[in-house]
Amino acid sequence: MKEAIITDTSGLYVDVTLTSDSDLGVTPIYETPAPDEPDAEPAEPVLTSYRVAIPVTPGLYKPRFDLAAWEAYQAAITAAREDYAAAYAEWSTEDEETRGEPPMFTRPEPPTLWLEGLTPEEIAALHPEPQPSETDAIHLAIAELAQAQANDIDALQLALAEIATLLTGGEA
Repeated sequence: MKEAIITDTSGLYVDVTLTSDSDLGVTPIYETPAPDEPDAEPAEPVLTSYRVAIPVTPGLYKPRFDLAAWEAYQAAITAAREDYAAAYAEWSTEDEETRGEPPMFTRPEPPTLWLEGLTPEEIAALHPEPQPSETDAIHLAIAELAQAQANDIDALQLALAEIATLLTGGEA
């Protein structure tokens, strides 16, 4: 048994479930809605979620599975298999002494399938700026007052020097 992720239809993480080790990839989950009337025909099944047997990338706040990337990857694998089958068929028809090594199947590089489901603003909201402690706030206020006092003293000294210059007739 291994862990699989249940996502909603948009790929957002909903729940965790256990699944067989043989389960691979993505499996759609359908539910059949209850009929409105007792004599009504059964309704068509409705896609409600997906079971994803691909591990979630660590470090995501709200994991979202990229179903479009998964489908594109599956199409790329199918195309690579077809290319390999065609190359192998061509290789096998050549003369055994001159054909060389058989072609090798090369699996496409898998894309990043699990993405962040939160916006940068939503992530920033999860980590508000730390508020200074009361002691830190007092130290900051004292430092601001000391700076203001030093600025006042400098201004006072300049004013006194200017008055002294005026009283002595411009000679310092």
